[in-house]
Amino acid sequence: MLKIRKARVEDAMALGIIWKETYQTSYRGYLPDSFLDNIVIPEGNPFFANHIQKDESVYLCEEGGEIKGFLDLLDIDEKEKCLYISAIYVHPSCQKQGIGRCLLEYVSEEYKVKVSRIEISTLKDGPSVGFYQKCGFVFANKPNGVWKMADVQLPTVKMVKYL
Repeated sequence: MLKIRKARVEDAMALGIIWKETYQTSYRGYLPDSFLDNIVIPEGNPFFANHIQKDESVYLCEEGGEIKGFLDLLDIDEKEKCLYISAIYVHPSCQKQGIGRCLLEYVSEEYKVKVSRIEISTLKDGPSVGFYQKCGFVFANKPNGVWKMADVQLPTVKMVKYL
């Protein structure tokens, strides 16, 4: 049974591994292989550990004690009544099993009193667009952006789901 909870500092290394392996599969063909093949997660993953400790804005999905994926909130704008999601990462071996949808449904329910919509930016031609559309997201009427990583600039699109 899938369980959603807030991430703890001791989850940081597992989250880093999921992030790395998802990056290496999802962004292959978009980012240089030399970049993807050389991603290293430092012991203890201080980036995620500090982020979790500071913000408590990372939700993870686990089954049988094994972390399958996570959702990272970027911001909650109560004035605009919007929840901004930074990213959703599901381990490649666990994708297409409802984990990403489960994470989205959880935060939608958790924040529905404070917000009326959820927004995320994703690669314009990336594999996530179809996933977000299946979860009820539509293209937002906002300017698109550019994602810069590993000396590559890729067009992004903003998507929104109204609650």
